[in-house]
Amino acid sequence: MRWAKSYSIIDHQILHGRYLHRLSHEAICLYLFLVVVGDREGKSFYSDVTIMDILRLTSTEFNNARLELEKERLIYYRRPYWIVRNIEAPVKERLSEGAEGTREGIYLEERSLR
Repeated sequence: MRWAKSYSIIDHQILHGRYLHRLSHEAICLYLFLVVVGDREGKSFYSDVTIMDILRLTSTEFNNARLELEKERLIYYRRPYWIVRNIEAPVKERLSEGAEGTREGIYLEERSLR
């Protein structure tokens, strides 16, 4: 068996938070792609056309998948940059953790794109 020189991690909350139950196959595929190609901060800059070609998605399927992921707050997209966001913990966990997952944390994350 060959060991990977690099790898990505997908938070179990993608399953336990029922995201996989709500997302379309296209959105799940796009999310997996973005996790795999993202740097250690979850950032990537693949073009829409390249992603559609690799994932064999039509422009409608691609746009719907992106909108689903944005609605679920799993990604942030500002052409040409993609950021895979941390999955928010359930409310009871967030209350005990403090500021992570708050609007301030999201603002800081979005500012890093500029």
